[in-house]
Amino acid sequence: FQGTSTDFDYVFYSNGNKLMHVNGTGEITKPQQPCFRASGLGGAWSTGINDVVHFANDGNGFNFDIGNNYNTSSNGFFAPVAGKYQFYAQALIQNGTNQKRIKLRKNGTDFAIGNVYGYNSSSEVTVWVAGIVNMAVNDKIDVHLNTVSGNYYNHHPYTFFQGFLIG
Repeated sequence: FQGTSTDFDYVFYSNGNKLMHVNGTGEITKPQQPCFRASGLGGAWSTGINDVVHFANDGNGFNFDIGNNYNTSSNGFFAPVAGKYQFYAQALIQNGTNQKRIKLRKNGTDFAIGNVYGYNSSSEVTVWVAGIVNMAVNDKIDVHLNTVSGNYYNHHPYTFFQGFLIG
């Protein structure tokens, strides 16, 4: 802890790492707070709709992973601490018929689903989903796409997954 009652600027450290900063105007920053953004692997249309979406932290300037909790091998975010987390995912889908669905899954079970219905086979549509979920340590969140047919554009900024610890 570092601060005085006259400057109202408080900084909390652990082992030399800044954990939280409260400035004189009451703004709070927590630079170690788990937070990530991962986007599609490349700029091509991908087939295999009806599966887990593969994302990467490819250093494109938009992706990040504070705490290294997003695993590109298992395509999911793993909770480092128990608490409430918020997630958002979206995908651009082309040439699918009827229903297009994107899901956030916790340990393989759907907890939030976004749907789009009625688009024809020559259209493009962005499907998205957001949700807040209670997680235990090492619970996994991944993104699953499901359509009757079609492809998704697996590239930033059209297809991405992001989340953070609320508390």
